Amino acid sequence: MDLRGAAAGRSDHGGQADPAEAAAARRPDAAHRRPRLLAQNVGPDRCPKAWPLRSLQQSGATLAFSSDWNVAEMDPMVGLCTAVTRRPLGGGAAWMPEEAVDIETAIHAYTMGSAYANFLERERGSLTVGKVANLVVLSRDVLAVDPEHIPGTVCEIVMVGGEVVHRA
Repeated sequence: MDLRGAAAGRSDHGGQADPAEAAAARRPDAAHRRPRLLAQNVGPDRCPKAWPLRSLQQSGATLAFSSDWNVAEMDPMVGLCTAVTRRPLGGGAAWMPEEAVDIETAIHAYTMGSAYANFLERERGSLTVGKVANLVVLSRDVLAVDPEHIPGTVCEIVMVGGEVVHRA
């Protein structure tokens, strides 16, 4: 039995997180939505500790991104964009830009990180022989575009278990 969740510590949502945690499940899009409200509610000393994505990654934590609708956007493209830019979707200054991660880290957090958080990394999370073929073909290369253009990217093909279940 894998007891990593109980033994290693885990923080879901990551509103206030200690980078010493061993595993961290996050909604990266939350960082752009609530900075002022957070500052009012938790105070100026604790506010900078909210959604510390880069600090968690650098401490060795496993970032596991997901969406958490109806609390935040369901669209993982919004999560990718805000994890990389830390900017509000409508434009504006980045909130705690030193806590942004690169696009490769954000994609890994949505794929392998989420599989790890769900104890499924041996069967999901990467395109590897022997793993379940769950994958998407996107309308643009999110590794190559300006991060501000990631929202609006759509899944042209969705495969679950190796079967095409959606075509745009």
